[in-house]
Amino acid sequence: MTAPQGPDTATAPTATAPPATTGTSASGAAPAGAGVPQAASPAQPPAPSATPATGSTSVLSSASRRPPPRSAAAVRAEDRARPAARARKARLALKRIDPWSVFVFSLIAAVLLGIALVTAVAALYAVLDGLGVQSSVNQLFAEVVDADGPPLVTSRRVVGGAAVLAAVNVVLLTLLATLGALLYNLCASFTGGVEVTLGERDG
Repeated sequence: MTAPQGPDTATAPTATAPPATTGTSASGAAPAGAGVPQAASPAQPPAPSATPATGSTSVLSSASRRPPPRSAAAVRAEDRARPAARARKARLALKRIDPWSVFVFSLIAAVLLGIALVTAVAALYAVLDGLGVQSSVNQLFAEVVDADGPPLVTSRRVVGGAAVLAAVNVVLLTLLATLGALLYNLCASFTGGVEVTLGERDG
C-alpha cells in the first residue's frame, strides 16, 4: 500500500512546452497572409529563341565568305604571273608488241594506201590526157617501133597497173610489218626492249 502524502511533501511541477505556432515571428505577431492558401502562379510560356536556325546560319556564313566572281582577264593575268610548273617525265621501256594488232593495223593502212595510190594515178592520168601527153607518147612510140599496133598508153593499162601495184603493196606491207613485230619481240626478250622517255609539253 502507498503511504499517504503529508502536507510537507511537495509535488514537482511538470514543465510543459508551449504549442508551436506556425508562421509566427519572433515578436509573436503572425505575418500578413499567414495561414491563408496562396493561389499558384500561372506558368510562363518559354521565350522565343532570338538565334536563327543552324542551317540558315551556315548558309549565310558561307554566302558571306564566298569571294566575288573574277573576270576572265584577271584569271588570265593571274595564270601568266604564276610560275610554270616543271614538266614531268617518265622513262619507259617497250617490252613487247602484239603481232595480231600489228597485222590488223598494217592491213588496213596498206589497203587505204592502195586506194589512195589508184585514185592519185587516175587523177594524174586524166590531167595528162587533157594536156595531150598521152597522144604525143603514143605517136612517138608508133614512129619508133614503126608498127600499126595498139597504143602504148591507155587508161586501162595505167589504172590497172596501179591497182596491181597497190595489191602487191598490201600483201608485202602486211607481211613485213607482222614479221617485224615478231622479230622485235624476240630481240626485246634479250635486250629488254627500246627505252622511251615521255614528258609533258612545256607551257
